[in-house]
Formats: sequence, C-alpha cells, structure tokens
Amino acid sequence: MGSLCSSAANIQPPSNRILPPPPGKGSSKYGPYSKDASTGLWTLQTNSEDTSLPKSFEKEKQLKEWLLQHITIANQRSQSIVRSPGSLAGAQFLISDCEDCDLYLLDHTSTVSVDRCTNCRIFIGPCDSSVFLRNCKYCKFIIATRQLRTRDCTNNDMLLFCGTEPVIEKTKNLRIGCFRSSYFEISKHMETCALSIYHNRWNSVHDFTPGNSTGSGGSGGRNNWTLLERGITGKDLGMKDIPGLNFEGTTIPLTSGSSPSDVNRTRLVMFAPTAEGVKKGQEFIEKIGEGAALIACKHQVMLPEAWQNISTEFKDNSIEGKKICAACIVRPGIDGAKDISLLPKTLVVHVNINDMQQTGDILNQNTEHWWSFPPGQQVDWFQQWGLAV
Repeated sequence: MGSLCSSAANIQPPSNRILPPPPGKGSSKYGPYSKDASTGLWTLQTNSEDTSLPKSFEKEKQLKEWLLQHITIANQRSQSIVRSPGSLAGAQFLISDCEDCDLYLLDHTSTVSVDRCTNCRIFIGPCDSSVFLRNCKYCKFIIATRQLRTRDCTNNDMLLFCGTEPVIEKTKNLRIGCFRSSYFEISKHMETCALSIYHNRWNSVHDFTPGNSTGSGGSGGRNNWTLLERGITGKDLGMKDIPGLNFEGTTIPLTSGSSPSDVNRTRLVMFAPTAEGVKKGQEFIEKIGEGAALIACKHQVMLPEAWQNISTEFKDNSIEGKKICAACIVRPGIDGAKDISLLPKTLVVHVNINDMQQTGDILNQNTEHWWSFPPGQQVDWFQQWGLAV
C-alpha cells in the first residue's frame, strides 16, 4: 500500500531503555474489511459512522484499488477531510503534498506517513507502530503513536503521545507538548494498539542532529526543539472543531515534561501488584487531574523479585511519606511468564509538591498496597530503572 522512507525507518533510538509491551492487534492489511467465508465477499466489519464506505467488494483487487484511495490524502489545498472511527481499523495511512488543510484520522492505524505538507492541521489517532513526518513546515499536529520519527521538518507545533522516545533528525524549531484530546472511541483504540495511557514519553526526545547551541529542551545541542506552554490545546494551535472531537478533555494524563528544581521536594510512592493497589494508584492520578502537579509518566516491567526487594527495603508509613510527589502502579500480571509483556508493569508519575492537591486521604488505609520512598532513596531507584525525567 505504499513504501516508507528508508532513511527514517532505519533510525533507531538508544537501546538503554525498557520498551513498553509489543504492538497489539491493531494492524490490519485491509482496514475494516475481511473476507466472508460463506459468501466469498470482502465485507465491511465495523460499525463506522461513515456512510460512504462500501458494504462489500466481490474481488480482492477491487478492494485494493478502493483502499489505496481511502488511505491516501495527496495534493490537496484548503480541504477539510475526516476519517471517522471504524473507517480505517488498523490500516496504513499516507498523507503527502497538502497545503492549508485540516486532516483528522479518528481511528487507529498501523503506520502513518506525512510528507511535504505546509500549513496544515493534522490529527492522528492511535497508531500501532510508527508515525513518520518528513519535509513538513508550519504545520500543527496532534498525534498518538508508539513511535515518532521526523526528518527535514521546520517550524511545527505538536501535542504528542508517544510510547517510546520520539526521534528527530534534521528538524528545526519543533515546539512540543503533551497530547490533549479525546473522541468517543480513543480509549478502545489505544487498547487495541496496546498503548498504555500511563506510558507517555512525549518529552524524551532523541535528536540525531542536535547542533551546537544551548537552549530549552532536548539533549546535546538543544536548539531544535522546545516545550510548548503547559495546557496548550488543539484549539490554541488553530485546529477546527469537528463533531465528536474534544480538544479540552483527554483520557491520557496531562503531564508538563519539566522536572522540579529541588529533588528533595519529591517523593515516590509505589502501588502494589494487587487489585486494591491498582485501584488506589488510579484514584491518585485521577484526583491530581489536570492540575500542574503531574510532570511525567512511564510504564515498564517490574519483575516480582524486584518488587519484593523494594517493598521490604523502602517501606515508609510516616505521615510525611504521604505528601506524594511521584507514584508507581504495578499492574496485575502473570508472575514468571516467559512473555515479558505479561509481567507486572510499573507506572511512575513524577509530581511537583508545590502544585499538589489534597491526595493523602487516598492512601490513608490499606498501607500494604503502597510504599513510599524517602527523597534520598528514590533518586537511586529512578536512576536504576531509567525513570529519571
């Protein structure tokens, strides 16, 4: 259905970090269509709101020809184009050579490539694999994906959810913030793509061509990307309202991406791999809400023996320990499973104590389900597990 740029596809981020679970079952060669064994027809399998979708195709060749047009937006000027939920269902998507367009993919995809677009507003719902941006300038993006790659892009703004470290190359003046939007089926689509809403690496940018100057954001040269002001929404970026898309709300925790200046003002609380522990952790994060407290989230494997060592070494039930500034959730899993994706995961949420709301009451009971780290010990733990923000 199209080829992706080999130079961007070959870029590999640093290996010294733990990946989230492998892709889910979000990819689909023929999108919302599959062959009906009883009739031999290629039939529409989703309940898409898009009434323009054909109900069936007699031959696979006909489906391929139609699908190539459906998953391609090219050479458009001043157009508004929407792919509604259920209309893509895991297919690849290709966008190229568009100018001053509003493009919305409100469905999950396998891969998305955006090439040579100028002054466009582009929304990309959960992507099972990678989103590639190449030779784009003066565009506004809202993207949810497992991986992001940019090359030869200039003067773009982006609100991002990314399951791994975003990789940029030959990219200038990228302004980046945390993903903030929702539509009716986004939670379902995130789950289909095995993307944890608690594992957003949006500000852990790896720049392959950092340059030599210094500034805010990035590593090394730091002149190629900066952070957007906290709380920026798609409407602030100039995106147009469309039915079913909410730029204000989000099911993904809103994080600031900036670290507290005083690490001694932070604490780390880890919730146990029990149903009660997960419930407490989720309540904690929801109660913080959209305030300025959340700094970063990360979700990764926690082996059972590691949990046992931590829980016995760092237990702290003091009142001071309940002034929470960071939290971990260990999701229930199958201990000893060979598939690492089935093991319990830890969620780390780094929080600025100065912006905290009253959250201690969440942890006042059932202390066997959570542990608190004193400031000095939590720093070592963050470094050991690669969780430093």
